[in-house]
Amino acid sequence: MGLKGLFGISGCVVFGFFLAVIVAVVVLLALFIELFLPFGKDQAWAWMLNIPQQTGKPVNYPKSNEQPVIVGDGEWCVTKAYQETPDEDHFNHGRVQGYVRDANGRPMVGVPVHVGWDGDEGGITEYTDANGYYVVILSPGSYFVTIGDGTNSPRVYFRTNIKARYGHVTYDVNFQSGSCSNEFPTAYRDPRQPCGTPVEGPITAGYQDPDYYAKFGRPHYGIDIGVPVGTPVHATMNGKVIGAGRFDGGYGNMVRIQNGSWELMFEHLSQVQVGVGEWVAIGQVIGLSGNSGESTGPHVHYEVHYNGLPVDPLFQLTDNGYVTYLCAVAGEYGGTTTKNGNQWKFMSWGTTDDGNWLALSSFPEAQSNNGQCIHWFPTTHQSEKVVDTFTPILEKMGMKWTVVLQDPSDPNANDYLLQKLRAAGIMPVVRIMEPIGPTDPKSLGLIVAHLRSLGVRYFQIYNEPNSDREWGVPVHSPEWAARYWASAAQTVLSNGGLPGLPPPAPVGDDLDYFRRMLEELKRMGRYDLMHAMWISVHNYGALNDEGFFRFRKYQAIAQDVLGHTVPMLGTEGGLGTAGKRRM
Repeated sequence: MGLKGLFGISGCVVFGFFLAVIVAVVVLLALFIELFLPFGKDQAWAWMLNIPQQTGKPVNYPKSNEQPVIVGDGEWCVTKAYQETPDEDHFNHGRVQGYVRDANGRPMVGVPVHVGWDGDEGGITEYTDANGYYVVILSPGSYFVTIGDGTNSPRVYFRTNIKARYGHVTYDVNFQSGSCSNEFPTAYRDPRQPCGTPVEGPITAGYQDPDYYAKFGRPHYGIDIGVPVGTPVHATMNGKVIGAGRFDGGYGNMVRIQNGSWELMFEHLSQVQVGVGEWVAIGQVIGLSGNSGESTGPHVHYEVHYNGLPVDPLFQLTDNGYVTYLCAVAGEYGGTTTKNGNQWKFMSWGTTDDGNWLALSSFPEAQSNNGQCIHWFPTTHQSEKVVDTFTPILEKMGMKWTVVLQDPSDPNANDYLLQKLRAAGIMPVVRIMEPIGPTDPKSLGLIVAHLRSLGVRYFQIYNEPNSDREWGVPVHSPEWAARYWASAAQTVLSNGGLPGLPPPAPVGDDLDYFRRMLEELKRMGRYDLMHAMWISVHNYGALNDEGFFRFRKYQAIAQDVLGHTVPMLGTEGGLGTAGKRRM
């Protein structure tokens, strides 16, 4: 036999071997589908044979890397619909699991939960156990889950296969009796939606924080608030405790609270002080902060879900869509506003003025206050030599207040200056040097918390929104400015600062611009912010109400719009013609 013949025989043997392997794999896969897949065999065969799946009607199934899609409504609502992280322990199966509860949050036993797919009249029905729990194991494919036959229930569509890893996906889908999926409950006196933050501290990781994703390779669906271990953690809404104790999956000690469509999670606690089934009130202590589970350091991970989907904890839902908010910071329950040293605790429900304005006496004053204020250098950093030279001059001039410009990208730029001013008995007022627009709550919160530790309590956010000379950008409407201010002000407030409404440039229609900003805050129901805000004023000109005493007109407008006076600080101004120069 020649060399060519030997090569030919060898090639046939190798080809035959690989062919046998392929056939064996196909046979084993077919046996696996028939013998081990409890449900969804038809879809598995369709996937294996690359046969298009039939559908009864067009449905926008979620993509393989997206959260479930909720379609329809009825006598049931979906309180959670969430795609978990792929789990290697699922043995190539997907699954859908969850709880079914009544309107009071109690588990419902024996409720039929049906999983099906469009174009198929069969599917599988499981019944909830004594804890109201169900679970269905599924092969790769597209499914929906309903209560019973779906006549009085929304459908939750989901897909179990993701890219190259087929079937390794778990979905948590919870149902509750009662048509709550489209409700927008009120926050007044008996708040159902979450309000505020569970602890006071810097936000060290924000919602969907890109830095967090870059470091850990997964999305961040809540906010992290840095506080020492043992800090009391407060409930941020009235509701029922549906989870309390040690949880697997990196959560550590956790408390879960539900009320209607809202569900809250407080993670990494050192101690849990409530039990499953308890009803808690907003402001109530539910545990102590800690460092349990997969934690990066002492903090509280605070997460908010609406209708089963995570939302930014610094946002709330209203009938007008999403608006930013901070309804309450941990404090005494019952709608009070209190001061404890240099810490302010606010309980103002928003949407309606409950009369809990922060008393004027609660706004800190300079030592031996005489009302005299000066604007520090118009730069965001000065050398220690400059600070040491001019601080004694301010003391000799009798200045008790000083406006300082703060670079938001450099929290420590003014540390030395602020320490010297406080040592001299001079109260600093910090202006955050940033154009009006979206503000990163993480970086702003870190700045406020840091400067608060140096004795700063007053923070002016933005400046002269009715002028294009400040940043060289077009002037936007007062309503636009008010909405962005509210977003930043809530971060200032949650980190212990007092937010200052930006001063209009004292030219042209500044009075109307100011009035419309207040009216927009009132329309938004942002009394939670207005109850603790102060107003920055630029008053240039002669000694009359058109010039130096222009703050009187601002105060009259505040009284007219809000029915209440608001503290004011002159952060720029003087006797002269600076106002004319700006025109």
